Amino acid sequence: MSFQVVESEIDEYFAEVMKLVEQGGQLILDAIDKKKNITEKESATDLVTETDQAVEKLLFEGIR
Repeated sequence: MSFQVVESEIDEYFAEVMKLVEQGGQLILDAIDKKKNITEKESATDLVTETDQAVEKLLFEGIR
């Protein structure tokens, strides 16, 4: 997939992504002292929490 970005749109895209990053940071802060549900992804050393998955979903859906 290829697309052209007009230089004037870069600041707009950056601002939108920063909103998503701030929302993701808030999700992490809200979960920091809560009990974690940790699962393995591909190996016993590749761990992921529900918070990790929520932040990933937020970012991917927000960027689309």
